[in-house]
Amino acid sequence: MRWRLVAIPASLVPIAVIAAQFDIGPEDVLAVGASGYALAVGAMGAKLAIQGAKFAYIARSYIPSPGSVASLMGVRVGSEFIKFTTPMFVGAEVAVIYWLHKRGVPASRASWVAIMDIVTEVMAAGAISIVAGVVALAAGAYALAALILGTSVAITGVWTALFFLSSRRVFGVPRALARAALAVGGARAEKYVEQANSWMGEVCAMSREHMGSAHARRVFGVSLAASLASWAMYGVSFAAITAGLAHTVGVLDSILAVMAANAVGNLPITVGGSGIVGVEDCDVLCADRHNVGSPGQVCARALQEGRLGLIARASRFAKTLGPGLLFASTAIGVSHLVQSTRAGAEFGLLLIGAVIAANALKYPFFEYGTRYANATGTSLIDGYARLGRRALWLYIGITASTMLFVTAAVGAVGAGFFSNLLGAGDTGPWGAAALFGACCAILAVGRYRVLDSLIKVVAAVLVASTLAALALAVANGPAVPVEGFVARDVLEPAGLLFLVALMGWMPTAIDLSAWNSLWTLERMKQTRFRPRLREALLEFRLSYALTSGLAVAFVLLGALILHGTGRGLPDGGAAFAGAVVSLYTETIGAWSEVVISAAAFSIMFGTVIAVFDGYSRALRRCAELALPGRRSLPYTAFLAAIAAGSLAVVVQFGGSLTGLVDFATSVSFLAAPAIAIINYRLVTGSHLDGAARPGAALRALSVAGIAFLLAFSAVYVAIRASQWPAA
Repeated sequence: MRWRLVAIPASLVPIAVIAAQFDIGPEDVLAVGASGYALAVGAMGAKLAIQGAKFAYIARSYIPSPGSVASLMGVRVGSEFIKFTTPMFVGAEVAVIYWLHKRGVPASRASWVAIMDIVTEVMAAGAISIVAGVVALAAGAYALAALILGTSVAITGVWTALFFLSSRRVFGVPRALARAALAVGGARAEKYVEQANSWMGEVCAMSREHMGSAHARRVFGVSLAASLASWAMYGVSFAAITAGLAHTVGVLDSILAVMAANAVGNLPITVGGSGIVGVEDCDVLCADRHNVGSPGQVCARALQEGRLGLIARASRFAKTLGPGLLFASTAIGVSHLVQSTRAGAEFGLLLIGAVIAANALKYPFFEYGTRYANATGTSLIDGYARLGRRALWLYIGITASTMLFVTAAVGAVGAGFFSNLLGAGDTGPWGAAALFGACCAILAVGRYRVLDSLIKVVAAVLVASTLAALALAVANGPAVPVEGFVARDVLEPAGLLFLVALMGWMPTAIDLSAWNSLWTLERMKQTRFRPRLREALLEFRLSYALTSGLAVAFVLLGALILHGTGRGLPDGGAAFAGAVVSLYTETIGAWSEVVISAAAFSIMFGTVIAVFDGYSRALRRCAELALPGRRSLPYTAFLAAIAAGSLAVVVQFGGSLTGLVDFATSVSFLAAPAIAIINYRLVTGSHLDGAARPGAALRALSVAGIAFLLAFSAVYVAIRASQWPAA
């Protein structure tokens, strides 16, 4: 009991050091008010209680008699004082393992419980910290963003990779470290190295025993959710502190701010790590160089005067965020899950250059949709009308000739992933019909608001799972080719046709650039906020970079796991979806199948619903401009017409999923040069003022992109023409 009496005042020492080092006095604490301080204490108490309850849940799930819930919560809460008063958060897990081992729990089992606890903690904190880093980057705080992302990505990635790989391989003391220890410590060091290797081997054995079970999946999922809730309480505490000031910080902004500080706190800056960096981060966010006084006084004045520059910029970015993510969701669907995966599976890494080139050369024409809408307050479709009726009718013709095939393709893929999620086998056209009906119903009721909220959630899940799967696939190394394997030749006619189909929707069809402008205008209407041009372009560029990076990731997944194995991707919808999901489960583990299946279907559902919304909005605006003075059909009428026509296409193509996708993507590619030329004319002409027009580099990239699109379209037509006599 005496050590507890010593621990209580000892835990107060870092707080005293912080107060003395940063000149924090009673007046700084009182500036937040008694109610704000009480709310903050309550929020932190809730955080500790959630963490304690989570640890008790994990321990009682894997240990027969670990102790009472109260004692388990107590030791976990006590370990937090160690965690938050040491550099890099070291020591908390050691105390927990020691406590369990003293009660007769084997070291390997105690370590497994502690690792499960800390990995879910790190994954939840890392996910929020990465979002905070991206927001800081978007707000222009490049040094802070680099620091946040550098620490959070590295630490989260290492912990996640080690945790999941522990079920596939046995870890030990690195050879270089073991040799150095033996050289210095001799026989005693050899004994300790052997003990460490034995302990790590037992922990890996525990991973192999439990990782793939349904019980472990449930425990992991519940623990991860609890960790997210506990970190949210951490952010709420900061929001509560500002409640007594003139400038109250929102809960979301508070969560991002404190988790950014938490990420930087992993650095061994000084004793008290995260506590001190919390003050330092507040100083970075709030300080005004023209003010004098202690950091606490500066921060209080900055809050009162509304000078939270980073938070203000983050708030503006949050209001801007949306159209770019909708674009990313539309692109990540078929072009990534289907075409990029097929490219890696069939051609290995050969087509990565083509994927990168397509994303780079098509970029200007998608960006022009956001640029034009923000600069003029009207859509690209309005711009086509200003160029003349021929330009408008050309766009209408391209849209009418491609929309049913495009919608049918994404619908067939989405239905396949839905069937795979339910384990229902191939549902045929009925699955697509149900999916189309659900999308139309949601859009008819909620329209952009529902679409915007849905996409942000499902995209985050798929991005996280894809990066995790890729990291583990790289760690495992490429699949061993079967004997006699011969790679396909991309220069043969079939290979070139696939290349055209791949690049046709890489990252997506260019005629969808008009949707960017429509979504940008709708976002302004929804938030009643018009961002600056550079803010709107930054939001799109970040989303486009994410889209391009994931395209490469899917090619790598297909190449690392499938290329050379003799295993192709099936043609049926449900079978194809199952093969794609297996790319994840073979690297992350079988336990992840439900999560990955849900994430893959979610992103395809987001793609389908975005396609329905984009085409319906575009057609309605086309009708208003092409037939002025006439009453336009309602938005829901276009939804119904597209659903009926697309379902007929699905029925026509039957179970040939890849055939439908190749046809739809090829048609889109052939239409791309015309839209690219019109978009370029629109943003370089007199419709935009000089400040809003693209610079010389972007214009040069546009010209190169148009030449690229024309050349590949000519190659496609030439190959098809050479095949016509044989047909």
